[in-house]
Amino acid sequence: KEAQKAASTKIEAKEINGVSVIIEEYPAGDIKAKIDELKNQHDSVAAMLFQVKGEKVLIAAGVKGATAKAGDWIKRVAPILGGGGGGRPDFAQAGGKDVSKLPQAKEEAKKYLEEVL
Repeated sequence: KEAQKAASTKIEAKEINGVSVIIEEYPAGDIKAKIDELKNQHDSVAAMLFQVKGEKVLIAAGVKGATAKAGDWIKRVAPILGGGGGGRPDFAQAGGKDVSKLPQAKEEAKKYLEEVL
């Protein structure tokens, strides 16, 4: 059932300077696999997915064909959620413990891309 719910979750891409931008909550499923899937669907993409697990938030970010770096991006967003993380320019992951700050984290994720893309 969880897998069906995840598969039916429609993810909308917006565009900033020719790059498909996805900053969404992804309620169920493997967020790392979903990032890989999104990178395969787009030539130029910056995607960050958030998944709430109890009192924690998992974050995964992927970048392909864009000037943004996933590791830098996630390091800017994760502290808002009371967490940390990192990774490579093409993929990064993090965790946070302040679920209530999710709207601010998503806003900061968008702001970062507006600066670097």
